Order: sequence, then structure tokens, then C-alpha cells
Amino acid sequence: LAEVLLEKETVMGKELDELIHSLRPGIELPSKSAEDQEATEETAAGQS
Repeated sequence: LAEVLLEKETVMGKELDELIHSLRPGIELPSKSAEDQEATEETAAGQS
């Protein structure tokens, strides 16, 4: 994983999750999906 990350300048979010899953199939990550994050942001914006 470290070697792959050094080759890329930035890896974030879903791309990072996919990279980790490709190297460690079956691993469960605590991160939210992009859709969950967008829903949370929309809810927060609506409450302002």
C-alpha cells in the first residue's frame, strides 16, 4: 500500500477505499460512502 501511495500525489475518499479493498479484500472500513456524506451535508445545510 505504501508503495502505491508514494506513486500517486493524492488519493482520497472512494479511490482510497477501492485501493485498500484491492490490496486487502474483505476488510471493513469505518468510512462513510460519498452518498452518506452528501446526505449529511444537505441535512446540515437545511438546518442552518
